Amino acid sequence: MSHKDMARLQRTVMEGVRSVIRSHSLLFSATGKASAQQTWTELTNGITVLRRTLSKLEAHAYGSLVV
Repeated sequence: MSHKDMARLQRTVMEGVRSVIRSHSLLFSATGKASAQQTWTELTNGITVLRRTLSKLEAHAYGSLVV
């Protein structure tokens, strides 16, 4: 993985973390059920994307150690 790819992956992780935190905050400030459900969906989707990105980052780190 190139440095450019690694930097992009790190930015993606940071954006994902910010998105999850924002959705979490919005969930607790939601006033209606529909709003809470939409925010919950955004939160769970954000967590899923973040997990996938972190898995890629972990695989790259492991690959770097093994080589």
